Amino acid sequence: GAAARAPVVAHLHLPPPFRQPPWLNALIRRTSAVIVPSSDTAERWTTTAELDPTRVSVIPTGIDTDRFIPLGVDKRSAVRTRISVGDEELMILFVGRLEQIKGAHFLIDSVRRLTIPTHVVLCGTTKTSAYLAELKDGAEGCRVTFLGHRSDVPELMAAADLLVAPSNWFETQGLVVGEAMASGIPVVASDIGGLAATMRGFPEHLVP
Repeated sequence: GAAARAPVVAHLHLPPPFRQPPWLNALIRRTSAVIVPSSDTAERWTTTAELDPTRVSVIPTGIDTDRFIPLGVDKRSAVRTRISVGDEELMILFVGRLEQIKGAHFLIDSVRRLTIPTHVVLCGTTKTSAYLAELKDGAEGCRVTFLGHRSDVPELMAAADLLVAPSNWFETQGLVVGEAMASGIPVVASDIGGLAATMRGFPEHLVP
């Protein structure tokens, strides 16, 4: 930046790591500005890297509202039929990496306690076969579909009845929350990190 006589802007899309090298924090402090996706992330980075708060801007990641849109009754039914979800079932959708920190096991454990017909649809991949096996074991006796990687996430969201983001780590924003709401479905999320900031208009939908 100095060589080009141009300002350098850092976009901090992840929460501060637990073992952040001091030289990297010093480097971030030398930038002209810092962009983060939520107020929670701004507070964490400002404290960890000792940033000047006046140079930190909160700019949430945008939602493509041409892709994430509500669907009519017939299209919703067609999408659900495609993944073997009945119209009479409550379709609860999880979108994200199937990792311990994303909390899909909390969702499955909660659904096991419901008494109404419920179908959990997990959309995402995993690098940990042991965790996938744990999820499948926990799903015994429940209606759970593992879709893996999908290119039709906007349609899946619009066809669901509820999206759940049961994360147990400091999400910087929770992009799926905004995408689901743009698709016309409600969200229940963990009260942690940037998820709480994204859901600030719906505090009753946050789970401790």
